[in-house]
Amino acid sequence: MVRVALAEAGGLGMTILRAIVDNKKHDVVLLSRGPKPDLSAKGIDVRAVDNNNHEFIVNVLRGVTSQLALLAAAKEVGAKPFAPSEFAGMKSLPLAGINLYRAKVPVWEATKASGLKYTNFAPGLFMNAFVIGTPRGQQEALEWHRPYNFIVNVKLGNAGIPGDGNKKLTLTTMGDTAKFVTAALDLEKWEEEMGVVGENVTFIEIVAIAKKVTKRRFLVRYKNIEETDERGPSS
Repeated sequence: MVRVALAEAGGLGMTILRAIVDNKKHDVVLLSRGPKPDLSAKGIDVRAVDNNNHEFIVNVLRGVTSQLALLAAAKEVGAKPFAPSEFAGMKSLPLAGINLYRAKVPVWEATKASGLKYTNFAPGLFMNAFVIGTPRGQQEALEWHRPYNFIVNVKLGNAGIPGDGNKKLTLTTMGDTAKFVTAALDLEKWEEEMGVVGENVTFIEIVAIAKKVTKRRFLVRYKNIEETDERGPSS
């Protein structure tokens, strides 16, 4: 059994929390910015923390095998293994030039330099980001993903595709990612990067699926990478 410290449960964090609890093999401590009475009522150990109070976080983490916690405190208590809240692509890929991922680079570099055992969970893009505007089952398909339009706007029937749209990208649902993270808790060794793949598709193929599901035409505009980076993924 592993004792897991999970930092804040919003979106993916909530999905991972549910997966660990449903697995019934590991204990989980939720480090939250505030009380979570609904989760506490279900027997989940919720501990309110101030991210600026290093000493308090250290005391909470002491004796806990940490997952998605705060690096400095985790290093002080020797928590291991450690997984920063990255959940994007492989760090061997050139993500630093994309605004969406630029802030992740120094976190990853600090993690590598920490001396802790660590990994980067890499599911690619969350498939859930493409479900806004779907004719039915939208809330279920979102899981805990924050609703926003990414590249393809199903509701309005348009898409701003970076490049020519023919490059394969990895999509994985948040639910499958959470199950993968939970299963990894049973591994004796974590690799530096651990990828999970739901499906490899192109943006053109995603648009084709959206057309088929919605039974409507889509206005597609192709943009260069710099334009996508400046205006954001859903512009």
